[in-house]
Amino acid sequence: MNQVFSEVEGLRNLIGGLDTAEVRDVEVSNQQMQPYIAIWNTSKDNLETITERKNSTLIQHQEAFNPFLDAISQKSPKISGTLKNHGGEVIIEVLFGNLFIKDPDGEGNIQLGARLVNSYNTRSGPHFRGEAFGFRSMCSNGMIFGKVLAAVVTSKHTKISELQKQMMEFVGQIFDKSIELQELIKKAGEERLDEYEAEAILEKDFRSNKLRKKLQDSFESKDNITRYTVYNAITSYATFGAKNESHRVRLQQIAQKVLKNPKSNEM
Repeated sequence: MNQVFSEVEGLRNLIGGLDTAEVRDVEVSNQQMQPYIAIWNTSKDNLETITERKNSTLIQHQEAFNPFLDAISQKSPKISGTLKNHGGEVIIEVLFGNLFIKDPDGEGNIQLGARLVNSYNTRSGPHFRGEAFGFRSMCSNGMIFGKVLAAVVTSKHTKISELQKQMMEFVGQIFDKSIELQELIKKAGEERLDEYEAEAILEKDFRSNKLRKKLQDSFESKDNITRYTVYNAITSYATFGAKNESHRVRLQQIAQKVLKNPKSNEM
């Protein structure tokens, strides 16, 4: 279920209604399976996953996201975005109301923010991840910039105090590195490519001829192709054509490589 929010308190209210979970022992034929524990969704009364006992620390959704809200309240009290509630996994895409960079392909802007994921429904155990995020107003593409800016926080569930410290640093990095991102995008928009060079970039990560053609057909201008053009084609497909969230993230990772690596380093 997707829920739209505006303002910090609006998001805080949504977070307050998210599912809760607990750790339970695993028993088979009345015998406790010592190496394993179960993550049980107490709100829905169902099993989320079975994982190794070493992953037994569990941070509730509300506890995981509140440190971010505390951090962003000091930087950008005006926010907006979407909360995607999948029960055992919650994804929040937040846009900061006071942080924009210029889009080199038009008069629109790219609004910056963060993409946050808290999950306890995978076999690898409970985990939290945050990455720098952006929204392109010209075409409504979502963009993940975590690897590009090194603005990433990822961890297994541990002490909440550690997450609080990480969140302050994470939010600060997004603001501090926005000028660096602006320059990176500007250079990508200035780097001209012919059709063969654009296809060569796509061939590195897309084996399907049909998909490569689909991406090339989506180029906004066939006569003025840049590295930023290729990047936007991939982020558009990630936003509107991805099969699921994991596929969307993989596509965004490919897009980040295209944005970060100049043609001179690829040929």
